[in-house]
Amino acid sequence: MGMKAIVMGADHNFGKGREGNKETMREICAKNSIEIIIIPELVMEENKVRSSRIRQYIENEDFAKAEQLLGHPWKKNKRPVAN
Repeated sequence: MGMKAIVMGADHNFGKGREGNKETMREICAKNSIEIIIIPELVMEENKVRSSRIRQYIENEDFAKAEQLLGHPWKKNKRPVAN
């Protein structure tokens, strides 16, 4: 595929049963001469920032908290509906 680098979050899991982790990916990348960039977890007010938490705030219409975690104003994504 000609990949030069893979970027992943520190707590990302992948593969069957989500058994793969950053250490697994480091081994795969080392064997294939691919750079790996691990993005550290973002913590705000002693809580890990999670997309699931942001979605929950949006579902509960708590846009101020969602925007605080996002770091920018939240805008509803207006995607066309497929027929």
